[in-house]
Amino acid sequence: MHASELSQALRGLGMSSDSWRALPLLPLVHVAWADGSIQDAERELIMRLADDYGLDGDGRMHLHNWLSYPPSREVIAQGQNVLIALCSSVGPADEQLLADVVTFSHQVAKAAGGFFGIGSIAPAEAEAIDKIGQALGVDPERSWVRSFDATFVPADADDQLDGPEIEVVFADIPDQPSRANLIHLDLGGEGERLAPVVGEGLMVGRGDDAHVQVRYDPQVSRQHYRVYESERRYYLEDLDSTTGTMVNGQRVVARRLLGGEDIRCGSVSLYFQLLDA
Repeated sequence: MHASELSQALRGLGMSSDSWRALPLLPLVHVAWADGSIQDAERELIMRLADDYGLDGDGRMHLHNWLSYPPSREVIAQGQNVLIALCSSVGPADEQLLADVVTFSHQVAKAAGGFFGIGSIAPAEAEAIDKIGQALGVDPERSWVRSFDATFVPADADDQLDGPEIEVVFADIPDQPSRANLIHLDLGGEGERLAPVVGEGLMVGRGDDAHVQVRYDPQVSRQHYRVYESERRYYLEDLDSTTGTMVNGQRVVARRLLGGEDIRCGSVSLYFQLLDA
């Protein structure tokens, strides 16, 4: 941006040459708001950074507004563009400021974890940090989200060698008579495990509500597919999954199961067993 364009962009944000110093804190506020509310620990950390940064006057007024009401997407995007332009106009020395913004964003996100989160980063905040890093041209160090939240996996998770291994977890299913099972051959762990198809059926997916939960597989949707019984016949229904459900190597929307089928979603295969033909 030329000086006149930069001045105009600042004016569009309601800022001047006196208040622009609040801009490095705007991405931090965005991360804090990512999960819908700002936690006290996040607010305190941002205010402490503002104090260390020497923010006062109109700049502090902008920060107070951002902490009271979430900035719009337009303000976030424009603020990041102006921040990059300001750093570019000052010179290479201020490239460190952009890197610090991403580092501080991690600190803000971890601040909300408290003792139970053990300083981990929540899914929405991790996604916001990624977007900030991309916008600022900074490659953030990858931090995995809370280990107990298997419903979120970053889009680039399959490139992360240090990410958690894929897990298949069977929920507690009522002990009822069943003519069919879904079987997982866990050769490296617990051996053969099975889940009886009872009630309204079994749902397989990445979400916490799945009867068979496939954790940390970015190719598996939260609700991926369902196996159920209808009039003593068994069927599979894909639940509008992103990557599809494969039965014996063929992608399907829905089909009847006759027994012996290999059902695959993501990198996990389950075997459908029919006890009486």
